Amino acid sequence: MSYQLIDMTKDPRSGQFACFRQMLFPFAGVTAEVDITDFAARRQGRPFFLGFLYAVVRAANAIPQLRQLHRADSVAEYDWCPPSYTAMKPDEVYVSCTAAGDLPYTAFVTLGQRRQREVCRRNCHKRKFCNSDCKQKE
Repeated sequence: MSYQLIDMTKDPRSGQFACFRQMLFPFAGVTAEVDITDFAARRQGRPFFLGFLYAVVRAANAIPQLRQLHRADSVAEYDWCPPSYTAMKPDEVYVSCTAAGDLPYTAFVTLGQRRQREVCRRNCHKRKFCNSDCKQKE
């Protein structure tokens, strides 16, 4: 991921930067009600979660301000910000997954499914979380 530093002394959002810079974990969250009826109707058997994640990540990355992150005492605007999310293992323990960058839909979903299996398997067996119902056992 490449990025360029933003001169915050000239940026109109420098006040927000000053506020967030003082926080230990400078994050903001948004909750919104979204009608996904049409999206769900057009799935045609494709995986819902990774398909929806793909759409949201593409939309978020289309907005430059949503690709801006703090770097020490500055702000950097990245060319692309990949998502990270949680996935539930068969034993109902959650693990963290990251998705790839700017890929075509099919490649994104294929890679996402593979990474979910790998993360679930690695965390399940490495930490002895497996139970008799674990579908990741080899």
